[in-house]
Amino acid sequence: MSDFTILMVDDELEWMLGLRRTLDKYGISTKENIYTATTGAEAFKILEDRDISLILLDLYLDNESGENLLAEILAGRPEQAVVIMTGSNSVESAVNCMKKGARDYFVKSTPVNELMSNIRRIQKIFSLHDENNTIQSRLAAREGTYSAFESY
Repeated sequence: MSDFTILMVDDELEWMLGLRRTLDKYGISTKENIYTATTGAEAFKILEDRDISLILLDLYLDNESGENLLAEILAGRPEQAVVIMTGSNSVESAVNCMKKGARDYFVKSTPVNELMSNIRRIQKIFSLHDENNTIQSRLAAREGTYSAFESY
């Protein structure tokens, strides 16, 4: 099974550092499997170089719109799991992000247990998807093995 990797895209370095510690403490991902970016350009560079399981994306970066980044990310990676993490509690922006393909939307003041529970849910989905791919690959490799039975 692949490692569960997280990319945090936020311009608040202290907040990302705290969340990184929390994710490690809750056993969701190790510090080595958590990447950080403060701009869209940095995020796309990491996405080019790494397989990322989950992106935690802030809506308001310096001079950049997280909503626009969400659309750009999903245009190139439609299956990418992206969760919006923002200081804004706007129903309108939450609805817009969910319509654009975000898996979830959280205000940064969300209780830690609730946030970790939802990230674990996404982690479980990732794990099941990875397991399904492994099983499908094994079955495809065996496909020719049983051809003698097809003639009956």
